[in-house]
Amino acid sequence: MGNTEILNPLKKAVDLNVGKRKKRIFVLTDGEVTNSKEIIDFAKLHADKVRIHTFGIGKDCDKILVE
Repeated sequence: MGNTEILNPLKKAVDLNVGKRKKRIFVLTDGEVTNSKEIIDFAKLHADKVRIHTFGIGKDCDKILVE
């Protein structure tokens, strides 16, 4: 259905200041998103300061995002 909004919360999580250590964000999703490529590009752009791990739950999760 493509209604899961992930990019805006992900942007806010990346921008949170938590100290000098490299940040890790774990994204859990059970739905499909309409902008998988945009989310992946955002994660690549910020790979120097944050590691983003995605986990899909159930058969309806966005497989492109999770892989």
